[in-house]
Amino acid sequence: MSEDKLIVKMLGDFSVMHGNKEISFGRFSTSKNVELFQMLMLYLKKGIPKSKLQQAIYDWDEINNKNRSLNNLMYRLKQQMMEEGVVQEEYILLREGICKWAAEIPVEVDTVLFEEEIEKAQGFANDEKLERLLHAFDLYQGDFVPKMPGKAWVMEERFRLKNIYRSCLIQIAEILDKKQEYERLFAIYAKAAKLYPFDEWQIGQIDCLQKLERFDEAYDLYQTTVQKYFDELGLPPSQKMLDKIQHMGVNLRNQERNPEEIREILEEAGSSRGAYYCTYPSFVDIYRYIYRTVERTGQSIYFMVCSIRYLDSSGRKSPQAGDILLESIANSLRKGDTFSRYSKHQFLILLTSTQNENCEMIFERIRKNFKRKNRNANCDLEYNVAEMIEFPDNPEPIKFKKHKSAWK
Repeated sequence: MSEDKLIVKMLGDFSVMHGNKEISFGRFSTSKNVELFQMLMLYLKKGIPKSKLQQAIYDWDEINNKNRSLNNLMYRLKQQMMEEGVVQEEYILLREGICKWAAEIPVEVDTVLFEEEIEKAQGFANDEKLERLLHAFDLYQGDFVPKMPGKAWVMEERFRLKNIYRSCLIQIAEILDKKQEYERLFAIYAKAAKLYPFDEWQIGQIDCLQKLERFDEAYDLYQTTVQKYFDELGLPPSQKMLDKIQHMGVNLRNQERNPEEIREILEEAGSSRGAYYCTYPSFVDIYRYIYRTVERTGQSIYFMVCSIRYLDSSGRKSPQAGDILLESIANSLRKGDTFSRYSKHQFLILLTSTQNENCEMIFERIRKNFKRKNRNANCDLEYNVAEMIEFPDNPEPIKFKKHKSAWK
């Protein structure tokens, strides 16, 4: 590494190396002189209008003379670079209103290299294009200056560069998919999913595993992803994710097995006591089947939505409330009842062979078990319930009976 070379990283973190020495901005790491330096590095090749620098850096500041303030900022940055051993005759050039970092010492900036590689890749095809795209993909280590406070120009660049990253990944996927290099593509998607766990890159991973006929691994990945969505975002899987699991079921059914193996797969793992908990996609299938057959079976079946509510939105929250409610429902219902988690704080329940007057009693049993383990006075449960009735000649949606909140 040349001692005079300046290496700047702004993707996934922010660091500046001068030869083998890291330049430390110390307690000024999020100050305006760092902003100025980052913007000059971002626009290393073309430069940036001085007026744009003024607006970006002093956007909400009440300063009478922004031009003078920026000139002072440039001087302080120059002094800081000199103190760190980055010595050159000029640091910032100003020509026709455009500010540009002086290129006396070689500078390497990951954001610049990232965009250059993707641009160059468009002039090639097949392996050469793939090689350049993969290089760009490796350069992208995460959000643009993630520790920098979310000023407007920072957020815009994060969004722009992330979209370029997404485009790069999609192009890589198209090439590797045509080459049927699914193991390699799986690793690419896995890296993207680690950076952005809630951007559904796991769908690409599931696709790869299915094409490799590793269906059990695909299903396990799906389950893990859905649980992560519930735990950290409190959301159910998207329709796109549900479509993938249904497609996976078709592939699994295309695998021939002997009857004994099939029976073992179908049998419930672990204890069969208490209510049956299933994943949301499975609950959807069970619900639709029951809705079609309820008239023929003659069973009285009710659909209940049980939700956690907070009396005071500014009061204390219960991080484990959803898990406690899951356990409370499982221990409060019969083994013939089915339930699933729809979101972090909401559960769906199918009550079989039940009458309307029993629904409140069942809910109170759930609530009692919940309150025993969750003693937060700001947290309670409420529910809505509807009888499942089929209307073969005039289909219409089931109607929930309104119930008052369980607040006492």
